[in-house]
Amino acid sequence: EMCEDEAVHHAAFVASCWRVAGHSEYPLLEMDGVRVLLVEDAELIGELIHDMFRDAGATVVAQTRSVSAALQSLRTQPVDVVCLDILLGNQSSFEVADLLVAQRIPFVFVTACDPAFVPERHRKQLLVDKDDLPYLLIPACRAVMARAGSSRVMPDRAEGR
Repeated sequence: EMCEDEAVHHAAFVASCWRVAGHSEYPLLEMDGVRVLLVEDAELIGELIHDMFRDAGATVVAQTRSVSAALQSLRTQPVDVVCLDILLGNQSSFEVADLLVAQRIPFVFVTACDPAFVPERHRKQLLVDKDDLPYLLIPACRAVMARAGSSRVMPDRAEGR
C-alpha cells in the first residue's frame, strides 16, 4: 500500500489549515504574480491548496487531476512553478516531472506516499508531505523558484529609491 487512506489526510489537512489560519505569527508569504499549475486529484485538497496560493498572491493558471491534463496544460500556457501530486488515481506523475525537469520549470512534489516511491532521478526534488502543506508548501515553492533563478520570487526592492 503506497498511500495511506486519503480521508485521514483530508481531515488532518483541514484541521491543520484551520490551526495555521488562526495564528497571526504565520504571515502571508508573498508569491505575487507567480503562475502556478496545480496537479492534484483529490478535490478537497486541491481546493485548499488553491486557496493557499491565492492568499499568497499567486495565480493558479490551471488545476488538473491527471497526467494527460497536466501535460496538455504545460503545452498551452506558461507557468512559473508546479505543485505536483505524486499519485493521480492509479497513475504516478513522474512523466510530468520528467517534462518539468527537461523544460527547467521548478516544481514541488506533494504526496501522502512513502518518499521511497520517488524514482532515483527525482530524489533531489523537494517533497512536501500532505500533512505539512499548510506550513511548508508556499516556502517550498519559493525555494525551488529561487533555486531555479526565477526573477519572480525575489522582486527587486531597490526600484522605488
